[in-house]
Amino acid sequence: MGKAQANIFRRFYDRLTSPFRKRAVVISLKLGGLLLLVGGAVWCAWLGWASIAYRDEFMVSPATLEIKLPPFARPELADDIRRIPELHKRFSILELGLTPRIASYYQRSPWVLQVDHVKKHLPDKLSVRFTLRRPISAVKVGAEFHLVDKDSFVLPKTLYKWPDDQLVSPCIQSGRLLSPPLPGKKWENDTVRAGIDLVRFLKDNRIADPLRIVVVDVTNLGRRRLTGESDIVLFTESGMAIKWGCSPLCREPRELSDWEKLQNLLSVVKAEGPDLSHLEYIDVRWPKPTAKAKATTAATGVPDALPSPKPPITAGARSAR
Repeated sequence: MGKAQANIFRRFYDRLTSPFRKRAVVISLKLGGLLLLVGGAVWCAWLGWASIAYRDEFMVSPATLEIKLPPFARPELADDIRRIPELHKRFSILELGLTPRIASYYQRSPWVLQVDHVKKHLPDKLSVRFTLRRPISAVKVGAEFHLVDKDSFVLPKTLYKWPDDQLVSPCIQSGRLLSPPLPGKKWENDTVRAGIDLVRFLKDNRIADPLRIVVVDVTNLGRRRLTGESDIVLFTESGMAIKWGCSPLCREPRELSDWEKLQNLLSVVKAEGPDLSHLEYIDVRWPKPTAKAKATTAATGVPDALPSPKPPITAGARSAR
């Protein structure tokens, strides 16, 4: 009886374990065991790394970083940037992907044009460098002036002031502008865009300061067929008008380029001298420019020779942090 029971048990065992003796099953079991071992090792390694990485000596909070402001920014601007909630969290300096995360947090500020770099300094230091939006002009709406940057974003006067190196800078005005957008928002308006583009062009080519150009009037933009007047008119401190014509945004087929108009203006300056206060206006819209003196209605001829302007400079907006 005992021997018979043993045979029954052996046959039952063989039947139960026979599927596991196949080659594919054996390999699968071995691979599964190997994966369990590797997974366990990785888990243990992560626990060991986390126990070190999140110790106090490796923790850092971006909100404590010093922000060095450029001269055109008020101290309140740094406080406004620090209000970003994520900057008040604490992070381990050893975290993977930390620097792009910190950069993305700073980029959420409407006053940060771009984050140049974020660097780690072990064991618990970070350094951040970014470029702030910089005022390039002011747009007059009614009796109020609103600072704008090169991309038409409105900058609040509570956080920004006019750059000291641009004390004489053209402002933009239009009698048809309504209320501006809220600070930090883009001014989606073709007349404002045209004015800003022209201010940048004048500054880049170093012509605004020598001629003391103080106003870029875009009131008539796109309306010359109705009024017969120049789309854009520049005014100097002496009140002289420079009839500039239309912006490249108008896409007029026979319109001179801004560069050609600048050459026309420089030719008048060469003929009349740097002091243009005796002129009523200069018209640079046509291939041959004209200038009208205040005391006479006769147009002043100008030479065809066009001098080369000074090398252009780039109006930057850099700030080191």
